[in-house]
Amino acid sequence: MRQIREVLRLPYDLGLSGREIARSLGLHHSTGADLVGRAQRAQIPWPLPPAWDDTRLDQALYPGNQVRPRRRPEPDGPAIHTDLRHHKGMTLELAWVEYRQAHPEGLGYSQFCVPDQRWRSGNITRPGR
Repeated sequence: MRQIREVLRLPYDLGLSGREIARSLGLHHSTGADLVGRAQRAQIPWPLPPAWDDTRLDQALYPGNQVRPRRRPEPDGPAIHTDLRHHKGMTLELAWVEYRQAHPEGLGYSQFCVPDQRWRSGNITRPGR
């Protein structure tokens, strides 16, 4: 948040452009211009009033991001590993396909595989032990 405050300060106090702001702070050129544009569209006053904490600034700059992130259903790891051990031809990819049929908005394949990778590396206890 400190860097956002600096992005907002530079055009008002020093008259820098979006590219100059980005260069001085080590940001991509579009990032500086985007933040300045967001601040102008949100009519954020400068200098910021004392009542504007980081939360208020974030809400003003990113009004659409205030929704809680959605939780995706977690796969049933022990059941998946049981199926993999006991059903010939069962693969992790087939387990993922079944999971996605039951949960269309569920995890992608790579995230579905993360618990399996942890299990195989020994970072979590194995099911049934």
